[in-house]
Amino acid sequence: SRFRMIERGDNRSMVSMKILELESRIFALEQRKTQATSSRIITPDLDSDQSASGDVASFVAAAALAFGDVCYLNSSSQLALTDADAAATSFTMGMALATIAANTKGTFLLEGFVRNDAWNWTGGGILYLDTTTAGGMTQTAPSGVDDVIIVVGVAYSADIVYFRPSGVIVVHV
Repeated sequence: SRFRMIERGDNRSMVSMKILELESRIFALEQRKTQATSSRIITPDLDSDQSASGDVASFVAAAALAFGDVCYLNSSSQLALTDADAAATSFTMGMALATIAANTKGTFLLEGFVRNDAWNWTGGGILYLDTTTAGGMTQTAPSGVDDVIIVVGVAYSADIVYFRPSGVIVVHV
């Protein structure tokens, strides 16, 4: 056993208590080491086009989706294309990580890094939901009356985005 019983009156009780304390500390350090090595690490170092690193989940697509489409959770518990022209369709839930047919399960990025070589972002720039393309992103903040302003991430580079949708909905007046 790693721990020793200490009885009162034992001449060695102080030594035994110190041994118990040291063994407890070693055990705690071993636990922390195990926890540290089991952590998941996400990285912006994506080697291939249309790849991602982060938290993902599986959902049913409400309509046909393409890689990189930004989606919200609709009333049927399916992911549908966001539309920054209305608050009800702008609360962002995830990004499609493949082409997904309507009414089919697919993988969606909830938060993390994503690469698409077709993008041409300005690194460090904030990304918003697009008001002109459903499910799209833009680096220009929406400015029209009743447009919904939601930050969905930041451009890490021209073709890599850190996708982290904000839970804050702001309607432009």
